[in-house]
Parts: sequence; structure tokens; C-alpha cells
Amino acid sequence: MIFLPSLIPWESLTLSKGLGENSLLGERCYVALDPGYALAYNNRGNTYRNFDDYDAAIKDYTQAIVLNPSFAIAYNNRGNVYLRQRKFEA
Repeated sequence: MIFLPSLIPWESLTLSKGLGENSLLGERCYVALDPGYALAYNNRGNTYRNFDDYDAAIKDYTQAIVLNPSFAIAYNNRGNVYLRQRKFEA
């Protein structure tokens, strides 16, 4: 696993400054650098969610869960997207 210390603040910094497209680009780079890093998929899912691209967000949260089945935050984030979509059945 590659340690990416700037992974978490990158999204919040770019979104707060209105640089959402740059945030998505950054998250894509993190996934490309280490496709086995669950946090990268979770964070990219957050970015997709912020762009209202719920299908892409769910796909990334699901991949984060596949990579780390005990990653509770990814389950929570995926559930929140389902809630936004009003998908209440499994």
C-alpha cells in the first residue's frame, strides 16, 4: 500500500475553494497509484456524491467495501447515497 498523507484533506480543500473538478482528478490519481487502497475509493465516492453522480459514488463505495469489508465509513456513505436516491429496499 502506498501511504498518501494528503488524501483526506485534498477533497475538502478543493471543494471548499470551488475546485471540484480538480478534486475528482486528484482522487482518480490516488486510485491509479494504488488500486488496492480502500480509502481512495471512498474519497472518490465522496467527490462523485458531491457532484450528484450517485451511481459512480455507489460503485466506488462498494469497491472500498470489497477491498476492506470492515470499512464502516464506506458502508455508511453508500447507505447515505441510497437514502438520497430514496432506495430503501435491498
